[in-house]
Amino acid sequence: IVLESSSSSKLEPQEVIQEEGEAISDLHPTGKAKFGDRIYDVETEGEYINKGERIKILARIGNIIKVRQI
Repeated sequence: IVLESSSSSKLEPQEVIQEEGEAISDLHPTGKAKFGDRIYDVETEGEYINKGERIKILARIGNIIKVRQI
């Protein structure tokens, strides 16, 4: 689900093409991350990731984007 975007079009999580991004909130284990110019709800595999850390997409399951710190 797109939360914010520089354009008015919506993009599904399956269409995220940039595999690395940045946590823009603390991920405990869910939060928000930026990939390119778009912001998504993401979920870790249970670990906490602090705001500002670099993250990588592990999987896209429906509307859930699973990430881990890199």
